[in-house]
Amino acid sequence: MASDEPTVPVADGDEGTKAISVSEVLARIRARAEAALDAEAEKSGVTVDELKARRDGEKQAGQDRLRQNDVSRRLSTGLPGDLRRMQFSNFEPQNDRQKAALQRCAAWTVRYLGWLRKESGRPASLGMLLTGPPGTGKTHLAAATLHTIIGNGGRGLMMRLVPFLADLRASFNGPSPRMSVEDVQRIPLLVIDDLGAERSTPWAIETLYAILDERIMHRRPTIFTTNQTMDDIDACASGQVSGDRDASAAWMARVYDRICQMVLEDVIVLDGRSYRRR
Repeated sequence: MASDEPTVPVADGDEGTKAISVSEVLARIRARAEAALDAEAEKSGVTVDELKARRDGEKQAGQDRLRQNDVSRRLSTGLPGDLRRMQFSNFEPQNDRQKAALQRCAAWTVRYLGWLRKESGRPASLGMLLTGPPGTGKTHLAAATLHTIIGNGGRGLMMRLVPFLADLRASFNGPSPRMSVEDVQRIPLLVIDDLGAERSTPWAIETLYAILDERIMHRRPTIFTTNQTMDDIDACASGQVSGDRDASAAWMARVYDRICQMVLEDVIVLDGRSYRRR
């Protein structure tokens, strides 16, 4: 049986805070957006329908630019087909940590959407890090976060790191990659799935560093999933783990230092038995 819909704490006037469902929060955000649209239309001296038509035209122009190549079409859809079914509503937590992870991902999603709709300031962190053993729900929650954001007007992409790097390397002596480094640097919200599964070669580490450094520079949020423990991540960030060459350690430390800089306190640890063995 699917879990109850996650709730998040919100301010409630003199009563302090209360917990309400994510769907109710999204409905409130949409209502405020409609009120803001009415006010903007009145200020501009046009009808709401005329203002919507103008915005639709601007949106269509942007979409036309996205359709210039296959990569852009992929960026507009965001989620691979097998991950689109992963939503908050069908996540089934098996223990308290998984329940807490569901709540925290839902809360981060609400904060991001509030900023996207200019209802609140930009979130302090530039992403989340979901860590834990295989099969404990990391990818499901990351996909559900992205699915909800795309469904409410955001743009994002979920990227499986190992296939991306393999495709990029194959392009050195073959056709152009399906996604370039520039593509994943520029997408507003990026989910990097299975961090740490890649071979830690100097080229792979430097490529990942180039992606993250550019995203930090332009304050574009990134969500990470990894099977690595926090001890593993701390060791990488301090340069205690090397890759295929000694020089990899310094680059790896820079990569993981960037990751820690992005996620701040939004580190979510999951555990439990793999759903694949239930």
